[in-house]
Amino acid sequence: MPKGNGMTIDRDVFLYLVGTPQAEMAALDTIMQRSGVDLPTAQERLGFEYRKLTMVRSIYGWYIRSATGLDGRAIIFTPYQNTEDKGFSEALAYLREWYTSDPDHRSAYVHIRDLEQNVGELPDEVFDELSAIHKTNEEEE
Repeated sequence: MPKGNGMTIDRDVFLYLVGTPQAEMAALDTIMQRSGVDLPTAQERLGFEYRKLTMVRSIYGWYIRSATGLDGRAIIFTPYQNTEDKGFSEALAYLREWYTSDPDHRSAYVHIRDLEQNVGELPDEVFDELSAIHKTNEEEE
């Protein structure tokens, strides 16, 4: 697992759908080393320069929320849920569009647990794509 000043990325828990956390971790490491502050203080100083979102599964379907905690984990996007995959494909398309506007400062992930618990609702092509993303992420370690 990539490591910084006590920070780790658990690839058994998170699947990064777009971007990687390395840019954020590098920025946080720099702030902590230069200023001698702890991780929460560095995150506050980094603020919204680096944006991270997460795709979450609720009883209503998939949606996207802020993962930084600096904005109260605001809900960013709620797709039309009445689809075969409960909005997963639409939410993933939204993340990709959002990411392309500033790829150096953005990433998004999903909890693997959510995927495993809801894999039956994902179309085969989406499942295959997620498997490819997971394989690519493992190779980057």
